[in-house]
Amino acid sequence: MRLFIALPFSPGARESLVPVYKHLCEYRDTVKPVEPENYHLTLRFLGEPDNRTGQQIIEGFSNITIGTGPVPFRLGGLGYFSGKNGPSVFWAGIQSRGTAIYEIQKLIEHFTASFGFEKEKKRFRPHITVARARKNMHAPVELIDFIRAGSETVYTSSTFTRVVLFSSELKPGGPVYTERGSVPL
Repeated sequence: MRLFIALPFSPGARESLVPVYKHLCEYRDTVKPVEPENYHLTLRFLGEPDNRTGQQIIEGFSNITIGTGPVPFRLGGLGYFSGKNGPSVFWAGIQSRGTAIYEIQKLIEHFTASFGFEKEKKRFRPHITVARARKNMHAPVELIDFIRAGSETVYTSSTFTRVVLFSSELKPGGPVYTERGSVPL
């Protein structure tokens, strides 16, 4: 069972990116758009822990106390992370005043470390993945131009209210996420 911990988006925040999703769908031969119902801010991807550890994480998750209260944010600014074949992950940025999102992520890192997970080596960059490049495919210039044109676009403002532990089942039509636990901010 694949597990990850995330801040879920409200339906309104997800809806604000539907025009981006529809545009990305025009490039399905080179990118795999993320379905809007699966949009979230990943705090920690855990992969597939062994069954015992997975159960311990699920059981222990409800004991986390975050204590930040709801966290307002702004969703906007398209961009991408590059891989060896060019852009590999296309994203929309998340901006929030203060350090609450970073504090939540550090708390989640501490929680997962108690189960033997090493600290994430990559710097945490709050974003929502909207598409991934297909294996060995190069994004067309028109798609890169679309992403660059949206680099300053603000899609919505919203609020994170909870942290969720999800399991992910990979299926031919895309991943299916199941909520395994939730704690309020």
